[in-house]
Amino acid sequence: MRFVAILLLLLLTCGVSAQDLQSVQLSVGFSDVPLRDAISHLEKKFDLNFSFPNAEIEACTVNCQFDEAGWAEIEQCLFGANNLQAAVLGEGYISLKPVPASTERSWELDFVVQSTDGLALPFVPLQFPGKAATTDESGRFRGVITAAPEDLVYLAYLGYESEEVRLKDFVSGNSRRISLRLSAIELSSVLVSEYLSDGISAPEDGAFIRVDPSRAPAVPGFTGPEVFRTLSLLPGISNTEETAGGLSIRGGSPDQNLVLWDGIPVYTGGHFFSMISPFSSELIDEVNVWRGGVGAAFGGRVGGLVEINTDEKVAKTLSAGAGLSLLTADAFVKAPLAGGKSDLQLAFRGSPGFLSEGPAYEGYRAQVFQGDVFARILRAEENNLPQREDFNFREFNGRWRYNFSPEQTLTVSGFSQHDDFGYLIGRGNTNRFFAEGLIVKNDGISGNYRQPLGKGEVLVQLTLSAFSGKGGTSFQNGGDGVSSRRASEIEESSARVEYELPVVGQSTLQAGVQAQQFRHELDYLTEDLLTDSLGAFSFSGGMANAVAAYGNYHWQGKERLFVEAGLRLQYYEPTGEVYPEPRLSLGYRTGKDWLVKAAYGESHQFTQEIVNLNAQRVSSMVSLWTLADNGRLPVAAGREGSLGISGEAGDWFFDVEGYYKRINGITTINTLLLREGFTKGTSRALGVDVLVKKRWANWRSWAIYTLSNTKWRFPELGPDYFPADNDRRHQLQLIHTYTNNGWSASVGWRIHSGIRYTEFRKVLTEVWPGSDWLVNRLEVGPTNEARLPAFHRLDFSVFRELVPTGKRWYARAGLSVSNLYGRRNLLERQYLVSATGLPAPNRYDLEEVDRTGLGFTPDLSLRIGFR
Repeated sequence: MRFVAILLLLLLTCGVSAQDLQSVQLSVGFSDVPLRDAISHLEKKFDLNFSFPNAEIEACTVNCQFDEAGWAEIEQCLFGANNLQAAVLGEGYISLKPVPASTERSWELDFVVQSTDGLALPFVPLQFPGKAATTDESGRFRGVITAAPEDLVYLAYLGYESEEVRLKDFVSGNSRRISLRLSAIELSSVLVSEYLSDGISAPEDGAFIRVDPSRAPAVPGFTGPEVFRTLSLLPGISNTEETAGGLSIRGGSPDQNLVLWDGIPVYTGGHFFSMISPFSSELIDEVNVWRGGVGAAFGGRVGGLVEINTDEKVAKTLSAGAGLSLLTADAFVKAPLAGGKSDLQLAFRGSPGFLSEGPAYEGYRAQVFQGDVFARILRAEENNLPQREDFNFREFNGRWRYNFSPEQTLTVSGFSQHDDFGYLIGRGNTNRFFAEGLIVKNDGISGNYRQPLGKGEVLVQLTLSAFSGKGGTSFQNGGDGVSSRRASEIEESSARVEYELPVVGQSTLQAGVQAQQFRHELDYLTEDLLTDSLGAFSFSGGMANAVAAYGNYHWQGKERLFVEAGLRLQYYEPTGEVYPEPRLSLGYRTGKDWLVKAAYGESHQFTQEIVNLNAQRVSSMVSLWTLADNGRLPVAAGREGSLGISGEAGDWFFDVEGYYKRINGITTINTLLLREGFTKGTSRALGVDVLVKKRWANWRSWAIYTLSNTKWRFPELGPDYFPADNDRRHQLQLIHTYTNNGWSASVGWRIHSGIRYTEFRKVLTEVWPGSDWLVNRLEVGPTNEARLPAFHRLDFSVFRELVPTGKRWYARAGLSVSNLYGRRNLLERQYLVSATGLPAPNRYDLEEVDRTGLGFTPDLSLRIGFR
């Protein structure tokens, strides 16, 4: 009997220990309680036994408020939020196993979004990883989401400051109610859904595209933080000549785009002849891109707008990191100051000399300098000609912010970019050499002060940007030679005062004034000894003032209609004229998932980069920036319109948009015209962009096709339009990305029509009009009628990120290959003239010099840091 009693007692005990976890109910509050103590509470209350690694548990604290909570709620708050997987073994035993922070799992969420004064906010857009949703009419969201614990959820509501919350924080008691702070500056469209992938989203009215560099997919073929190259993943945007910052937006040239970094105009397209993106992505919070329909607050360019903004939030903890690839080295630090009211963020990027002999720079060097071509022409090995290259670039970015209050802030930002390159084959004091030199600088600083005024908010902004570029090229092969000297400087300072006011419903009114001052210098000389062509001009001490007043009204109807109408009145002192610039952007939702959008705008440009048409150059060149004066250089006037539709059908997303753009007043130097000065003309572009995207699980795949026709007309060359330098009739991109458990990969294939060029046929010897002089002249075909073979290449990148559980440090390694199958793409065709020693008409010979694109170019990267 005693044995039977003991056996029954053991069975009863086991029954209590192994009770059905689905029937567990817990009411208790844990506030900054060690996870070990919370586990002990569960063991005692429910007669459970946990096994776990001590090292993983010791570092964890929990904040969980349970009210008759079931096992699912208990498990995700105590264990899931701490990267632990709970496995029920039976008989009351539960094993806790650490899992990577990037491991996705299901979360049962139940929370309310409200204002700081407790008012529930209905229909707040929520951007979960891979899924968009909204709160209901009472501000509540209930649902199941699949994501990793550290993934961010973005909340944005018109009239309130946007907020981002870690997924795991939603399951703690402290985040059951999310409070949004009232703001007068969150007055534009609310972001509601991803556009291409996580980190690339679009507003409800489709007016622009927002890129979050920390979440955007890696650019295929690159391991570094290529901010500008990420933009080339978007419809209607391409990188000219494989550069990073040479962005062509809907048929425009790179100088026609307004690029701002915390309000500072940026005049450089990147480092190493624009092959490497500028700016550290670690300091960038978002990049907003308008391909058209730019608001009236922005002026001075006739193309697109790229607005790069640093983080508006003050860092609460110290974080830092560093990275190294075969192209660059970089580092950053974010330090909190003044008890959490202020912070300082600094970043550096550069090119260590020991990287110059690596395979990545070898590919970049060949693309930029084409040294192998000139080594062959000069017979460098046979003539024992030495070769030398010196290069370096360095860049500093910084941002300091002070919050007097949540609504009153002061931000000071700045950057300094410096590139210095030199290349030499042979010896400069002989008659057989090729030399190229370049020094480029761009420095900028801005101050932005915001504070409430009445029911709205006022912004005071001061900016200064200074650019200088000096470069020269010289090629000498016996008596044959081509040389050029190019230098330009431009300085732009600006003061802006702007006021934004919420009016009826979700409508807003914006008004402001902006004063600008420009200074510039320009020097240019090019000479070809055999063809007797010479171009030269020089301007110094130029200055111009400009003043603009603008207003913008944004109206949003009930869920369907969006209207943004604005007017900018721009006065330019050198011409004494006021240029009106109307702007209009419309969006109409035909249903829950489809949007019809249209835009129209007029604009003017006073700073211009001069196009070098039919340039007789032998390598890449420094940019020539100058100012319009309506005499030698006209004010460029642009007019554009667009119409499109976008929407979703299941897991598919479609975006189709057509556009027309016309610009009067583009300027070129034509070295084939035997005179000095500029040639003035007109540009027009007509095209359609088509995007098709498919999303499933952890994959994103999209295809972008652009059909476009970009033409120029310069009356001095003839009455007809001809294909522009950047005309790409057909362009197709296929992109695939994948992310899962700390791994991410991207692969991309792109193809576009071949580059346009002018065919040089032969060298003619003629008598100079009105004299007995004999001069040599090039006979050429129709301007830009010839086309190089189609461009295509395959790129891929793969990354592995390590984030140890409960640790602040992280590491990320990457591998990429550009042009995986080694396609020999031609980017440009030029000609060199050489004497043959034969009598006329065969005295001279034309030799094609093709500039090739990147070949098979691998890269490796490693990044470590703590946060």
